[in-house]
Amino acid sequence: TSKSTADLQGQHTPQTSNRQGEAKDASNAVKGLVELALATEDEQKRIRYLQKVAYSGGVMLNVINDILDYSKLEAG
Repeated sequence: TSKSTADLQGQHTPQTSNRQGEAKDASNAVKGLVELALATEDEQKRIRYLQKVAYSGGVMLNVINDILDYSKLEAG
């Protein structure tokens, strides 16, 4: 039987919980790296920080897409 959206709200499988943790890690990385980039006057450091922000943003987007795809599969 397929579960309704209401039944799935608040319920997390190990897969979605793990991926949500990864999304939080990536978002914390973005926040911290942006703060570092804003605080430094060294242009080379700023570029490295922003390159890492771009990478972490991509990771976060992939994780969010995976969670949404998995949720669709669970919902049937």
